[in-house]
Amino acid sequence: MSNGKNSYEKKAKKKAILSGTPGTASDKKLPMKERAKKTIIPTLVNTASAIGGGFAGAAMGRLSFLTGLVVTGAGEIMGSPAVASFGLGMAVSNVYSMTTAVNGTEPPSKIEAAKERMKHYGKGIMQKLYLDKLIKKKNRSRKPPRSKPPPQLPIPIQQPTPVLMAWAMCNTSNIR
Repeated sequence: MSNGKNSYEKKAKKKAILSGTPGTASDKKLPMKERAKKTIIPTLVNTASAIGGGFAGAAMGRLSFLTGLVVTGAGEIMGSPAVASFGLGMAVSNVYSMTTAVNGTEPPSKIEAAKERMKHYGKGIMQKLYLDKLIKKKNRSRKPPRSKPPPQLPIPIQQPTPVLMAWAMCNTSNIR
């Protein structure tokens, strides 16, 4: 009982996948210099396509994530890396902004700026996935906000006794 393919066919298919497509940049038989030359143009095209997708996504706004996923899938189905890159650019565009210092304040440290960018990026992803509509923010403080200050309780003032006054006079007479 065979599953339709013998072990030789499986090994040949695996070897073809690992060796790359002949004549392209993924062909392992070509020298590295030729592979690098064949990679330059597709890399520039894919990068420009992703940047263009980012601009298209920024113009689209909130729907750019879902549209970018559809375009990326279409690019994969068509076998076009440039269209897939365009879709990825659309999907991840417009989700974070740079933080800058206000005049008169110190710019944040590099670590603080990176934390701020990551936090803003997460908020942007939440917004693009519409999770901000599904997840309500919880009030982190346990006490409800007060509208007026608490009432002041009267503190009883103790009247000095004669013994206390005598003790105070004795102890303050030595101070010069």
